Amino acid sequence: MDSSRGSPEPEVKPMAQRKYDILVVGATGVTGGLITKHLSTNAPNIKWAVSGRSEEKLNNLIDNLPAVPDINKPDILVIDVLNDPESKLRSVIDDTRVVIDVVGPYSYWGEKVLKPCVDAGTAWVDLNGEVPWAKEMEEKYQALAEKTKAIIVPCCGYDCVPSDMGVYLLSRFTGGALGIVDTVVEEAVGAASFGTLSSLLAPYYTYSSEKILKPNGYIGNPYFLYPQDDKSPETLPEQPTKVNFKRANPSFVYHAPLRHTGHDGPKRKGGYLISSTIFEAINRPVVMRSYGLRSSVNENGKRTHDSYGQGFRYREWLLLPGPLGGLLCMPAAYIMGSFFPYCLSFSPVRGMFKFFFDKLFGPGYGPSPELQERGGFRWRFIGEALDHEQKDERAVLQMEGRKDVGYGWTSIILSETALHLVDKLRNADGIVSPPKNDYGGETPDIVKKLVEEFAEIEDDDVIFRRKDSEQRRGGFWTTACLGMGLARRLLGSGYLDVEMRWVRDEEFPDEDKKTV
Repeated sequence: MDSSRGSPEPEVKPMAQRKYDILVVGATGVTGGLITKHLSTNAPNIKWAVSGRSEEKLNNLIDNLPAVPDINKPDILVIDVLNDPESKLRSVIDDTRVVIDVVGPYSYWGEKVLKPCVDAGTAWVDLNGEVPWAKEMEEKYQALAEKTKAIIVPCCGYDCVPSDMGVYLLSRFTGGALGIVDTVVEEAVGAASFGTLSSLLAPYYTYSSEKILKPNGYIGNPYFLYPQDDKSPETLPEQPTKVNFKRANPSFVYHAPLRHTGHDGPKRKGGYLISSTIFEAINRPVVMRSYGLRSSVNENGKRTHDSYGQGFRYREWLLLPGPLGGLLCMPAAYIMGSFFPYCLSFSPVRGMFKFFFDKLFGPGYGPSPELQERGGFRWRFIGEALDHEQKDERAVLQMEGRKDVGYGWTSIILSETALHLVDKLRNADGIVSPPKNDYGGETPDIVKKLVEEFAEIEDDDVIFRRKDSEQRRGGFWTTACLGMGLARRLLGSGYLDVEMRWVRDEEFPDEDKKTV
């Protein structure tokens, strides 16, 4: 139980009096460096700072920023998150509107930065996929964050923005309740880094197996992050958790190369779909948290689930190449999604895996700059629209991202989410211009079209309900809770494309009509 409940209202410095718009914690790491590069060349009107343990590395980072006009260089702050007293970090956070924390694994070090943010009423964004840690922090600090109005938005990278914003945008496209939503990960070009793999292991060293494994851990409980309060309904839609395989629909699955690179991945035609992967275990609890947080509260004080619908069910599928490749990949996917997590719960197995992992990879391992540029992803969301007049149609949303999923795309989307919060906290609405250095000075037509399509849709931000930022609602949120304002910004950045349409049932084989 959070000890802050019932305590006096804390004193928090008003946003208008703060010096920095953004503080990047962990700027000298690979992801921190990419964030610094993006902010310096795409956010000319902010006052910001970068922090790290080594002044020399911070100076090198700034010296190697692109030599472009109007570059916005940050202040340098030498802060050792692991060893400096909390008061040193707190003095800077008190003077900051939004903190971007990329020091991981979060299960080890995240609370050292998060706690001062909650105390100071400072907004926070991160890229973690460590679901048990996110749950623990929400349980410890939700009540205090409500009092200090600290806006905490975890999981703002490839974990879990595509899932969270994809379902949100699908719900806005249909304009009504959703039933079954199947998401197919059709393509993902990138590579895991040493930090990513370390974060995958960290929860097993920090939390008991009951927090991780089935039936009540995040791998087996889609509602693991669902808001736990007296507003919850007595019953929630049952979400499937068993591993399922099925043949992919060859007439429907999209096979063209990624639009922005022309990269043609493995041939998927005749392939297979597998559910209950490790990615679904991370993404689905965040989607279901949005399902709760975006709901209205009725006169009895209970959530009505009017945003996504009372019968909303969500499932993620991984598209495997086929036919022969799919059959060979299915056992590996099953092992990674179900068997491997159980093995890691045993200390000897975990220690052996970490030994080989450290030997083969080591700090600094990650995708090459070339892979970061040519990487990308494509997801397809297929939703049952319960209020749609044409009952034989389903809504389909195709989402495509530019740059590799782990570093390039994640660093940009994390940065843009922080910039959106800065605008809100400065009481300034607007959408950032697409990065001109990537487009040669011209905004692509598809970006213009996307922004125009969403321009007329009313914003439904559930955090900033009034223009006055001091009226914000503190707590632990998701990207979907930032509503259409954040969606417009991400689409306008040029690193996220979305296409939406209605598809008749005859385009689906009978076995695909109820895939959950």
